Amino acid sequence: MFPKTEGNTQFEHSNRGVIMAAYTFEQDATILGSLSLDRQIQIAAENLNRIFPEAKSLDLLEAGASQVFPADELAGGSAFCYFGEQASFTHGWIQGAFEAGLRCVQQIWSVAVEGKAQ
Repeated sequence: MFPKTEGNTQFEHSNRGVIMAAYTFEQDATILGSLSLDRQIQIAAENLNRIFPEAKSLDLLEAGASQVFPADELAGGSAFCYFGEQASFTHGWIQGAFEAGLRCVQQIWSVAVEGKAQ
């Protein structure tokens, strides 16, 4: 889990990890999606570095990836839901995966049955 906390032994033998950053706010996401892959990754790392300067994310960055859903021909600009522990308030735990999955199902059901997004 990030950041490492005292007593968290899950990653005690590793200094590596994965961070998922999501930019989903309207114009900000559109602007970011129009940039090159390298620039998108750099901006995400710079923002992480501002929030957690002690993490030295710019020094530790090994690789990155980006997904721009409006530009993805398979997504077709459709709405989507993130689910999994990384999209919950209890990230790093199976309970978080269940919470996020349930939230996505509720949102999809709401649109399918009631015709309105939450």
